[in-house]
Amino acid sequence: MKLLIIFLFNFYVKGYLSPDSTGVKIDYHLGKGVSKIEVVYEYKGKNYIVGEYRNSDFEKDLKDKFIWVTKKKWRKDGNLKLIVFYIDKSKKEYFISGRNLQIADFLIKEKSFKKENLVEIEKGHYINPCLIKTYQGPDKYAWRMSGYDAQHSGYYPFPLYPPLNFKWMKNWEGSGAQITEVSGCIAHDMLFLPDPPHDLNVICAFDIKTGEILWERVVTANAMTSGLCEGDSILFVGTWIGFTPDSDTTFYALDPFTGNLKWAKILRSIQVQPVVVDTFVYVRRSGGNICLFTYRGKFLWSVSSDGFYSPAYYNERIYHAYPNNVLNAIDALTGNPLWNFEAPFEIGELSVHDNKVFFFAYDTLFGVNLFSGIPQLKIIGFPHPLWLPVHFYDKKIWVSHVEYGAGDTIFSRLKCFDSRTGDLYFDIYLSPKDTNGGGTISPLFTKNGVGWLANVDYIYVFNSLNGIVFDTTLLPEFPTCEPSHFFPIIYKNYYIYAHRDLLCIYQADTVIPDTNPPDTNYVLKFYPYFSLGNLYLYLSLPEQDEISLKLYD
Repeated sequence: MKLLIIFLFNFYVKGYLSPDSTGVKIDYHLGKGVSKIEVVYEYKGKNYIVGEYRNSDFEKDLKDKFIWVTKKKWRKDGNLKLIVFYIDKSKKEYFISGRNLQIADFLIKEKSFKKENLVEIEKGHYINPCLIKTYQGPDKYAWRMSGYDAQHSGYYPFPLYPPLNFKWMKNWEGSGAQITEVSGCIAHDMLFLPDPPHDLNVICAFDIKTGEILWERVVTANAMTSGLCEGDSILFVGTWIGFTPDSDTTFYALDPFTGNLKWAKILRSIQVQPVVVDTFVYVRRSGGNICLFTYRGKFLWSVSSDGFYSPAYYNERIYHAYPNNVLNAIDALTGNPLWNFEAPFEIGELSVHDNKVFFFAYDTLFGVNLFSGIPQLKIIGFPHPLWLPVHFYDKKIWVSHVEYGAGDTIFSRLKCFDSRTGDLYFDIYLSPKDTNGGGTISPLFTKNGVGWLANVDYIYVFNSLNGIVFDTTLLPEFPTCEPSHFFPIIYKNYYIYAHRDLLCIYQADTVIPDTNPPDTNYVLKFYPYFSLGNLYLYLSLPEQDEISLKLYD
């Protein structure tokens, strides 16, 4: 019994090098309650954050891997640390000596797409001459940054309706948990993402109609994010640091039609999407600053910034966290401070609506006045810490989160509040197909109030007026419970979904279907969950009044 107890509580961290030394893998097995992981690289006496991962399932032990791929070889002149943050605010550090990394073959070489049509025009830069596009002005349908706009509203101002028809997909299995932090953008029918699990340090332009690669470019390390300028003539790409972080480029400005380099900057790891406004790009580097550049690459200013997320912009002001529990408003042109508000806990992702900036601090949702910094809304009672952004439609706040049922069952839960009073309109449970399929992300909204919510099992389409789900699409089956944090993306009539094991593209409609959705106001809904080999049924009632219910065998 003593040996068994030691084994169960022997959580570990181990580091490996790829055989050609252009990649590092860290295997870890950690206890419950992990909220975030940072991998830190010690190089020439300085500490650099390589990358971060936010855990969305606090109820389980965390057993996973962290893969760091670079274009330069390891020189054995640095060390690694895994810093683990827990929801009780404690943290642990695990030291990994660079000289003791073991050799292991973990980089997947097989390509999921044939690339015989790609022509190398310079080392690491390929184009497909048959499919190359030319710039013909801005694309009004473009999705340029996280949450669609600089307010991260989650509202796409064009119509989209079911049914969803599958077009193509890519298998991302083997990439590690950090792939859920990758964010992308799309314009002119080109989707800009890396090509995991093999080419994590390659930024690609995928044809949204076919999945073919139009061009690809090797970058310093894992290509974690991309964003587009307002005219869609510049593609911004952020990467993790390489093995020589004092001299490696981590922020690129590329021609989105060819992948040609316009300019680049040596910054620390860039993991979250830049915010683009007018002719400026606001870039947040890990563990450091928000930097402001012009579209031509001229540096204007930087301010200290903390937390994990992109800043938000509204009416010539930038909103960000520094330190991680203090919300700051600064002048967007000068960087000068305007006001700050101290939250009781670390601040989550920001979004702007109804003259307020919204964010979660642990299990409480705050709405702070944009101009005074005075809190005007506070909603408590969420079941566990949340950090995803809230999204909006028609003066309503929409919050989605997981709900842990009996056993291993994970439900998706969707709540709707009044953005002025905080009153609750709807509280909707959505059942998974499998026990762990309820992992969910923030809903999106399209023109005419159609809501789109995805978990790992389904894509749900609902009416924002009454919260009623009127269409569902079953996603391909994979054994994961982790959705990607910066998906879905909507573009024209395409719905682009991702979780840690796949990227999946659907084509929808832009006109209302001929058949109206049934009136489901008074339909009882049963949701199953499983525990200890038994099946239980959770009953969701349409009203809180007294209801007589009879069940017959």
